Amino acid sequence: MKCTKCDLQLDFVGRYIVREDFEAGAPAQIRDMEVWQCDVCKTYFEASMSGKPVPIRFMQSLFKRLE
Repeated sequence: MKCTKCDLQLDFVGRYIVREDFEAGAPAQIRDMEVWQCDVCKTYFEASMSGKPVPIRFMQSLFKRLE
């Protein structure tokens, strides 16, 4: 995968458990994701269903790294 900003190859960071809060009062969705990062701009990404990189805006929602 390549960074959408810098067009450089992304580095694999690891697998994380993510809590996604969509609406106030709604139960949070829990899932795991593979996280990638660009060396130049330091943006974090996850792979979409189509395999394209999608920027992760809220890294604080990543709360546990899977070994």
